[in-house]
Amino acid sequence: ASNMWFGQPLPSCRVDLGQAGEGEREVPLMPADVRVPRASGLEVISIRPARVRLTLEKVISREVAIRVIRGEPPLDLEVYGVKVEPQVVTVTGPRSHVQGIRDIPTENIPLSGQRESLRTYARLEIADSALHASPPGPVQVSIQLGVRRQVRVIRGVPVVPDDSSVTVVPPRIRLRVLVPISLQQALTAA
Repeated sequence: ASNMWFGQPLPSCRVDLGQAGEGEREVPLMPADVRVPRASGLEVISIRPARVRLTLEKVISREVAIRVIRGEPPLDLEVYGVKVEPQVVTVTGPRSHVQGIRDIPTENIPLSGQRESLRTYARLEIADSALHASPPGPVQVSIQLGVRRQVRVIRGVPVVPDDSSVTVVPPRIRLRVLVPISLQQALTAA
């Protein structure tokens, strides 16, 4: 699309919305509202349609969390933790758009071939073009990977107090622990 019309800047129609409040408005368009290049020799005599309907909303800002989108690691690994910096961004836009936002996702970070923890930068994926984030990104993402684990239960673990004059009830407890999936031997209280 060119900004020129017969070698002159494109005509434009200006509408003064300085006193308009929020809501739906029907605004009349007058020939005096149209700006045409002076050198063109053109004079506007009518406008069709003579009215336009506008919906006006306040522009608001609010902080929302950043949600990291990531793939799955190789089968023998799992994600131990994910950190993003900054953790929140300020989203600005029309009230009806901003109020519906719970978080802003990052672009997908693939992990399929990843064998160790990583730190990378990811763009923010804001699908609504009426919204703007500050800072706009990219954000720093740290993903901690480790060996895949499973939950195991150890029964009968004795509770030994520091002071031998103290009686502990119950004298034995059950522990739920995370162990590497490669650990096949049974876990018992020693």
